[in-house]
Amino acid sequence: MAVFANDHIGQHIFAYGLYEKYELETLFEFLEPLTDELSISTAFDIGSNIGNHSIYFSRKFKAVHAFEPNPSTYEILRLNSFYSKNIFPHNIAVGERAGTLELFEDTYNNGASYIKEEIENGDHEKTITINAKSLDEIDIDYSNLGLVKIDVEGFEEKVIRGALTTIQKYHPIVVLEQRKDEFVNEKTESMKLLEKYSYKFCWYERGSDRSSAFLKLTERVLELFRGRSHRILTGENIPPVTHHMLIAIPPRFQKALGLV
Repeated sequence: MAVFANDHIGQHIFAYGLYEKYELETLFEFLEPLTDELSISTAFDIGSNIGNHSIYFSRKFKAVHAFEPNPSTYEILRLNSFYSKNIFPHNIAVGERAGTLELFEDTYNNGASYIKEEIENGDHEKTITINAKSLDEIDIDYSNLGLVKIDVEGFEEKVIRGALTTIQKYHPIVVLEQRKDEFVNEKTESMKLLEKYSYKFCWYERGSDRSSAFLKLTERVLELFRGRSHRILTGENIPPVTHHMLIAIPPRFQKALGLV
């Protein structure tokens, strides 16, 4: 996989071979009862960056549509997708509606780049103007949509608002990031939107929450000997913390996953 050498995600891929390796493995262990159904379905990777998750998804789904708005990052995504014939990259942002947006680029942590709808004074040199469409507007065959992953640095609510027709019609699993400051009375706006369609929520709990990179590495080495403690949890009260992987399960999959 081609990476940006000085980038946070690239450094993790150098070290572990895959970014968020434990998270992805734990997610698909949880989704194992749906393996056959997902294997013939389509996944959307919204905020695909250089294609780390898209490549992983390509082994689990029939087709993967990867959306990355940053032109330079998209070129790496396109390169990484070249030999995976079921990955279809799109150089566009997914939002609430069609138009242009401003992408603030973090050159040391490309995955932390974020979208802002309005430019503030002095911000012009830090931004890239990008094109956007809502998921409901994009001309793609959604007929067998199984999963939508959204990691867009705080822009998740906008993506969901622009995908409500798609969500209501096809009921995909939605995997998204949610920040602590987005929780109000134990809910985020994204969660409230999905609850209207009877989604139930699970969340990934990491085995180690160490702040030190050295301690995280030590914890992962120890896990090789004592087993992984990463897991998917569910419950009525979702902890109001930053969730790198909040999993929204539609009614059609809840029984198979033991949520009813």
